[in-house]
Amino acid sequence: MWIYIYNKKIFEAAGIDGESLKTYEEIDTAFSKLKTMIDNGDLKDEFPDLEAVMDFPVKENWITGCHTINTGLNQEFPDENAAYEAKELKFTNAEELKQIIDFQVKYTAAADNPVELLSGDYSQSVGGGLAIERIAVLQQGNWINTEMADVNPEVADNLGIIPIPLGDVVSGKLAVGVPCCYNVYSGASDAEKEAAKDFLNWLFQSDEGKDMVVHKMMSVPAFSNYDGVEPEDALGKVVKKYLDEGNTTSWIFNAFPAGFGDVFGNGVQAYVSGEKTWDEVVSDCKDAWSKARSK
Repeated sequence: MWIYIYNKKIFEAAGIDGESLKTYEEIDTAFSKLKTMIDNGDLKDEFPDLEAVMDFPVKENWITGCHTINTGLNQEFPDENAAYEAKELKFTNAEELKQIIDFQVKYTAAADNPVELLSGDYSQSVGGGLAIERIAVLQQGNWINTEMADVNPEVADNLGIIPIPLGDVVSGKLAVGVPCCYNVYSGASDAEKEAAKDFLNWLFQSDEGKDMVVHKMMSVPAFSNYDGVEPEDALGKVVKKYLDEGNTTSWIFNAFPAGFGDVFGNGVQAYVSGEKTWDEVVSDCKDAWSKARSK
């Protein structure tokens, strides 16, 4: 899943209840308050390195081309099959997605010169950003847990989640899914295949393996027989809560046409640097989708 992950201590110091934030207007108001306090130096004594509300590392296309755009398209395509079978992209929520892009640019340290965002990457924003309290918020997923814990366990234990709203279309829901799967190589020997299957069964179905997956790898399992093995990390607990409540939306980016993520990722880079208008980015994406699906 990907969401706005926030530092609860910073929000508490600013008098902001992060758990209550659901709609775009609520989040924008809260982030605006936090930005003003950061700019005024109100939080400097307690958080001396805090320089901006958030980072938006558009350098890496997988962040924007898989995750950010999924928020804009999973309401057009309800599931991966629908996205995979679609011959064209209508981009019905293009303006709401633009709002997300503009919002995230607005609350970075590079808001007045967005071209600087093209040099920001994952490590800089996670280990060198959220973990050291240089920023208070980051659009990412619970996979940042291990790096956060390695860099600053105290911050890792005090992370919260704010679902990313898509304008007035949907709010208060986490986009969740299974990002990848293991495969047994068909060209391996029978003995190697059996050994691989035995390992995977041990890793995901034995008591020792389940403990490792949930508590060491800090993953939220995609299996239904993990009763009694509950996440202990801050982000995993919240993700599990949203899953149990059914407050989720789908992952569909794995069903995008080949190369489509790069088209959008490159488009975001061109947009934030002023090289393209948003309408041009949307048009490029529609064309790329149709061309890929016509082959």
